[in-house]
Amino acid sequence: MNGVEFPFVPFWHPVFGTIYRPRAVLELLYGKRSVFADFLIDSGADVTLIPYYLGRDLGLTAKANDPVYTLGGVAMGIPVLYRFIKIHIGEYTIRCRVAWAL
Repeated sequence: MNGVEFPFVPFWHPVFGTIYRPRAVLELLYGKRSVFADFLIDSGADVTLIPYYLGRDLGLTAKANDPVYTLGGVAMGIPVLYRFIKIHIGEYTIRCRVAWAL
């Protein structure tokens, strides 16, 4: 994917002072639903993590027999379900796997 740029937005950190993070408002799509959300862009991430409420608003569901995984990196980790959705970025719409936080 070429030609997509994101602005670096300043944030105040109590230890480091002002730091700049790439941020963007993206459209998430699942079935006939879509939601817009503000994201930190991490081009090196293995998976995109979305909060529970965004998945719920998109219409994602959990079944009793769905395997629940633990996504590490945050303290002891958080339980997630993996789902495929579409994300609209600039002029591109891509299908990608997301970790839906429970």
